[in-house]
Amino acid sequence: MEVGALVLSIVSLIATVLIAIWQICITIKINKINLNSNICEKIFDKYLIEDIPFNRRKLKFDCNEVLTGWDSFNKILVDMKRDSLYFKYNDEFFYNKLTNCLTELEDYITSQINKRIDSTEHSKIFDEIDEKIKNIYSIIDLKKIKG
Repeated sequence: MEVGALVLSIVSLIATVLIAIWQICITIKINKINLNSNICEKIFDKYLIEDIPFNRRKLKFDCNEVLTGWDSFNKILVDMKRDSLYFKYNDEFFYNKLTNCLTELEDYITSQINKRIDSTEHSKIFDEIDEKIKNIYSIIDLKKIKG
């Protein structure tokens, strides 16, 4: 009977140690997610909540069918790239993915300026811009959620 009790005690001790290690790993992962979420909020919330929506509304086609308001919008994108430099050293994969999307949007907008665009194409251009903005939001939201 003593051998059975000893085996049961050893199994119980091993299980307790494994559960404690598992709990520590989960806690570390949760803390990392919370830290990254806080950093993302600090860096990106003003852009996502205020700057991008406000400056997106400024993008319009004037009476000559030329895109206007692009300069302030592109400045926001450049500022976002600059402010995301923290992630270049902390999470280079996220940084590259985000900056590539920001550059893609900036390049797309830049390719539309200083040329007359038929009014039938306006909504297509705005849809493309909006899709690229949604992609940026998704990348940042995923970083907030997964750390």
